[in-house]
Amino acid sequence: LAHNITFHEKWIGSNILSRQFFKHCDRIMVLSEACLQDLKNTMPEDIADRGLLGFHPIYDCYGESPDDLDIESVEEPTALFFGLIKPYKGLDVLIKALKQARIRIPELKLIIAGEVYGKEDKYISLIHQLHLEDAVETHFRYIQEHEIKEFFQRSQVCVLPYKSATQSGVIATAYEFNVPVIASKVGGLSEYVKDEETGILVPPDNPEALAAALIRYFEEGLFYKMRKNIPSFKQQFSWQKLVEIILQA
Repeated sequence: LAHNITFHEKWIGSNILSRQFFKHCDRIMVLSEACLQDLKNTMPEDIADRGLLGFHPIYDCYGESPDDLDIESVEEPTALFFGLIKPYKGLDVLIKALKQARIRIPELKLIIAGEVYGKEDKYISLIHQLHLEDAVETHFRYIQEHEIKEFFQRSQVCVLPYKSATQSGVIATAYEFNVPVIASKVGGLSEYVKDEETGILVPPDNPEALAAALIRYFEEGLFYKMRKNIPSFKQQFSWQKLVEIILQA
C-alpha cells in the first residue's frame, strides 16, 4: 500500500530507494488516480504494471458523528486546518485568505490543529503580521486521537489549501464527522470531493480564490446543504469495498 510514490521532500537517492522497494512487491495499491499516474511516470514498466487502484477509506474510529445540534451550537463561523503541517500543505495560503475573507465576514475564525514539520515560527509571524491574533486558534502539536472529534465538532468546514498532493487522510477524517471541505484542485484531492456537493474545489496557491470560497461558503450557508450529501457520497469509500478490491487483485 503506497500512500505516495515519490517523497514530498526530495533527497539524493530517494527514487532509487523507492524503485528497489517496489521491485519486491507483487502488487502496489495506490489511493488515487493521481498516484497511479505517478507510478507510471516514475517507475519502469514492469513495476508500474503492478499498480492497483484503491482509495483512502473513511475513518470510523473517532466516535459517532456529531448531530446537527453539535455543529449549530458553534457561535462563530469557524474553519479548521487539521493534520501534519508541511510547506506543501499551504497553511500560509490559508492564513492570507483568512485575512481577506474577514473583510466580508469579520467574525470568521480559524483553528489550526497539527504538528509542524520544522518550526512554527513562520506561521506565528504571519499571523502577527496580518493582525490575526484574535482570529486564529493554534495547536501546533500532535493531536491525540481522543481530541480529534472536538476539533471537527467546533468547525463548519475543513480546509485543505495544499499546493501539491496525492490524496489525504484529512478528507477521510472530515467525512467521518460529515464536515464538508474546501480543498485545492491538486493531485487526487478532487477524486474525494464532489465539487459544490460535498465541498468546494479551488485553484492551488491562490489566497484570493480561497478567500472567495470561504466567503461564499459561509454567506450562502453551504454547510447545511453539503453536510447532507456526505453520508451517501462517502459510502463508496468504505473499508469493505477496499477489502474487496484487495481480494480480487
